[in-house]
Amino acid sequence: MKAQHIPALDGLRGVAVLAVIGYHYDMLHLSGGFLGVDLFFVLSGFLITSLLVNEHRSSDNINFRAFWVRRFRRLMPASLLVLATVSLWSWSQVEAIQLRSLRMDLMATLGYVANWRFIASGQSYFDLFSEASPLRHAWSLAIEEQFYVVWPLIVWLILRKTKLGERGLLAFCVVAGAASTVLMSVLYSQADPSRSYYGTDTRAAQLLVGAGLAVLAVRHPKAWSPTVASQVLTASAIAIAAAFLFVDDQESFLYHGGFLAFALIAGVGVLASTRTTHGILYRLLASGGLRYVGRISYGLYLWHWPVQIAISDSRTSLNGVPLRVAQVLVTFACSAISFHFIESPIRFRTSWGVLTRQRGLAFAATSVIVVAGLSIAATTGAKAPPDYLTAPQSDVLSVGDFDLDSVPSSSTIGTVVTPVSSMPSWRALGRTVFIGDSVAASLQTALNIEAKKRGLKFMAHTRPGCGVLIGAPATSEGKLFSWSQLCSDLTPEYMKKAVINSAPNTIIWLSSWEAGPRFYNGVLYQPATPEFHQHILDRLEEQISTITANGAMVYFVTNSPRANENSLHFSDPLIDKLEEDLNDIYRDYVAAHPTQAAIVDLASIVCPYTPCPAQVGGVTLRPRDGGHFAGDGPTWVAPRFLDLLEHAVPR
Repeated sequence: MKAQHIPALDGLRGVAVLAVIGYHYDMLHLSGGFLGVDLFFVLSGFLITSLLVNEHRSSDNINFRAFWVRRFRRLMPASLLVLATVSLWSWSQVEAIQLRSLRMDLMATLGYVANWRFIASGQSYFDLFSEASPLRHAWSLAIEEQFYVVWPLIVWLILRKTKLGERGLLAFCVVAGAASTVLMSVLYSQADPSRSYYGTDTRAAQLLVGAGLAVLAVRHPKAWSPTVASQVLTASAIAIAAAFLFVDDQESFLYHGGFLAFALIAGVGVLASTRTTHGILYRLLASGGLRYVGRISYGLYLWHWPVQIAISDSRTSLNGVPLRVAQVLVTFACSAISFHFIESPIRFRTSWGVLTRQRGLAFAATSVIVVAGLSIAATTGAKAPPDYLTAPQSDVLSVGDFDLDSVPSSSTIGTVVTPVSSMPSWRALGRTVFIGDSVAASLQTALNIEAKKRGLKFMAHTRPGCGVLIGAPATSEGKLFSWSQLCSDLTPEYMKKAVINSAPNTIIWLSSWEAGPRFYNGVLYQPATPEFHQHILDRLEEQISTITANGAMVYFVTNSPRANENSLHFSDPLIDKLEEDLNDIYRDYVAAHPTQAAIVDLASIVCPYTPCPAQVGGVTLRPRDGGHFAGDGPTWVAPRFLDLLEHAVPR
């Protein structure tokens, strides 16, 4: 098979990128649209291997330099444009505590190692309270570029330096592809599949499927008649469409041969599209509109995700269909401009793209350096996120002690001024321990300061991302977080350190992680069900009976709905509802144990009316994500919280 331009392959590229856009933009119910990336992998493996094998057939060699220069001219210009745009956008639109992470994303994308960057960063608790990276999609481009660097060398070694020839190359594709699939299965973790999903080694199978089929196509150029090829293309297209529509990204079978199966189906379709010009499906793929989408597919893929982050419902007055239309139009406009005025002139050396070899290298190097410098400059001023969002889940964040000899000073912003002579003795509370999750952690320093001022013996021990009850928190889909099992395993140790060893008289309990799905003894409990309600009550009975053995009193702090305005524009009425359900469970427990537990209704002062306001008393309490207290919020809340606690003490 001679290397030639095949219109239907442009159409397949168009199908692949439209599937990905539909998936990310939540359009057309394409739950499996993420598999468009796998179709891209197969196409890349097929096309690149076809070029390499045909070049070796014609010249008995492979010109590595020419190959890599072509790849650079094809891929780097559009990528640099997107990176420069993202850098400029981030200058004013990305919060300081996310700039450090974005800088690393920019550098990793520039170096085509973004997939390994995302594996190394893993799934963190901080990610739950951060805006998605505008470069999260760059992982697949990194894998392809790494393939382009290594694969020509492998092809050359097998074809030129061994006697195995093209059969040996085909055998390598089969064996290496199988090994890659096995590795994906072995490394798969339901809690965090990042290593399996983003790894070049685990994703090589899809590229090698395309490569192996390319070898077959070159060796057997007339294996299928046009009629048979048309029928095969139709069958493959039906299977691909079904996968786009019905496969879910949470399916574990994908990591145990599912991705390989899809790649084989897609690969057969790719091969068939090169063997026929018959049939309605071929004519559709070769049609002008779909071919054009395929021609600009690289730009569409590059732009669609940053556009979705920049033009969101939280950043504009748009939502629903108008928002999606705006995102699609901007994506296509940016891609078309990039293709016609940046990519094509450089790729085909037309217009201003005509440069001598030396000037071309200088221009390329300068462009990379400029974009790298711009990325660094745009992300200066980065600030470290608060400890309660970044601390490992194995850590317990602690403040305070039971020594009242020194009283720390604090800001007086929003505080309730109480004359020292009239301060309560707090003897009824005695030794007080504050336990909870990251929301509790966001308050603990301010509470410690206020407690010392009032003469309250106070200590706080919080564990972000875990909560207080034993059990493993899960996502709304019932999947474990990467840290979930650690939370459950360390709960007994946490309760011993935080509570039992302190022998407190009073335990303040503020945690919302118990509101969501959770595993206990291998059973998944879903909220808003009678089983979940009883499960939480049972765990409360078990745990509280242990930590109150010395007669301590437990005060449950009500969880508050998110503030209706926050810098990350987080809002989820479902989460608010589940947390209110948890408040009701706390109330049920208190009703059954009135001498052992009580309620401190923090929500009543944080959210005096609905929707929950961003400001109360002129102070923005939870400015960043609407849930964690920050800025002047903790200082304003602390004295009022302790006033509520005092009034909740049984008289």
